[in-house]
Amino acid sequence: MMAPTLEINMTNATFTDNEITALKRLYAECLAGMGGKTWEDLESDPYTWVYPETLVAHGWSIREAGGTFSALIVKGAIDEVDAGEWALNLKPKVRIAVEA
Repeated sequence: MMAPTLEINMTNATFTDNEITALKRLYAECLAGMGGKTWEDLESDPYTWVYPETLVAHGWSIREAGGTFSALIVKGAIDEVDAGEWALNLKPKVRIAVEA
């Protein structure tokens, strides 16, 4: 079964292949956690929490996951909601046309 398409459309950010892969993984985890199938499902879910540990569980080293996650925060794809709590930033329609 093919995962849904993740689209990221942020005008001021350029993402590396690694960051795109990480966003796809985080996106898929959010959908799985809330039982959704599409980006629109996430838009109606106020808790799109993401964690660097997800990346570690999928092959990134702790150091790589921290660096990638930090880069996504700097680029606006992830927001720190509270200390140690992060969520996908859905407001600017973080979208990249790729297959997850």
